[in-house]
Amino acid sequence: MSIRFIHAADCHLDRPFSGVSQYPPHLAERFQESTFTALERLIGRAILEKVDFIIFAGDIYDQNHRSLRAQKRFVKNMNLLRNHDIDVYITHGNHDFLDDKNHLLNLPENVHVFGPTVSMIPFDKQGRPRVHLYGFSYPKRHVLDDMSYAYQKKDGADYHVGILHGSVLGNHDHDVYAPFTIKSLIEKDFDYWALGHIHKRQNLNNEPPIHYPGNIQGANIKETGEKGALLVDLDHDEAKVSFIQTADVIWLDEIVSVSDCSSIDGLINKIESLKENLRQEAGVITRLTLTGSGPLHYMLYDETVLEEMLDACRDGEEDSESFVWVMSIHVRTKPEWDREQLLSSPYFTGDLLRLSHQESTIIDMVSDLYNHRRAKRYLDTLNKDEELEILNEAETLLIDGLYDLEKDGKNVQNQSD
Repeated sequence: MSIRFIHAADCHLDRPFSGVSQYPPHLAERFQESTFTALERLIGRAILEKVDFIIFAGDIYDQNHRSLRAQKRFVKNMNLLRNHDIDVYITHGNHDFLDDKNHLLNLPENVHVFGPTVSMIPFDKQGRPRVHLYGFSYPKRHVLDDMSYAYQKKDGADYHVGILHGSVLGNHDHDVYAPFTIKSLIEKDFDYWALGHIHKRQNLNNEPPIHYPGNIQGANIKETGEKGALLVDLDHDEAKVSFIQTADVIWLDEIVSVSDCSSIDGLINKIESLKENLRQEAGVITRLTLTGSGPLHYMLYDETVLEEMLDACRDGEEDSESFVWVMSIHVRTKPEWDREQLLSSPYFTGDLLRLSHQESTIIDMVSDLYNHRRAKRYLDTLNKDEELEILNEAETLLIDGLYDLEKDGKNVQNQSD
């Protein structure tokens, strides 16, 4: 018999959104409610899918202080699961560790919370496979030891599921807590590993499945894309793992080329078309980066033009349930330039281009490198075509670099990223 469960982590309920006051009131309220909306979608999907249980692999709450509002909403949803005979297994992580004085509301009996040391809690219901779940809750904010050694398989179950809030040893992209190696988890001979802590959905291994579901709601532009949890169907032949989208607000980082735009009107139409492609049931917050080259380059570095473009792109979105809100516009365009015209210029750029085409060759310029006793063994002689290609690339970099000096720091956005 197979077992079906949902693996979620990093809910960070009631997590504050930075810069919310700068959004229209309707959107600001939506942002503040988004973690709760994501939780409700998760619970609704669990009931719809008739899962046996849900795993929360750490950081249900956002900080040491659990607001009463967050606790009340969570308890309400746990009672809803109890009414549908769905069990819940919780480990607390570095953001909601056990050594806290703010656990003010009691959880219903269908919710099982792991203590500060690694232990096993069984899922045991008549007519269903028996599952042994293993895990621990952080007793304090910082757990820096590898805790995987303490996970020991106990016989007497059809399936064995490990729950661990931590990071892969050697991965310094995130704060390192309870570091582990993939090898150490595989050696435990469990059927599934439910991980938490990393806010990006990742599959670390297939046999056995070792997964991070990511967080259920992104909080800023660094947490782009769909967010949610994993629906797991586990039997002895295979594990089917599918994604459940829960986020009510999705962050996206988009690039728009201006190379095919001859007017601001054309660029705005292009952005509007992009917005329609991005529009979905969830609201979308997007940061736009303008790239490419063309006649709009200098106009885009006029702050007044950019501010008006931003206003035009936002017009009407604050009243839409499926909004696409442009949070900022960054300009990374380059000017079109005529090489022959610059070459004949009496100014610095002309001198620079003429100097690059003097009689000396590329080999003369890099003679120190070619004469180096070790480096020269690895360098092939350049032919004329290769020398010309290097010169042309150098020209482009130099001229673009000179133009870049004009535009440093000139971006328009309505709040910090």
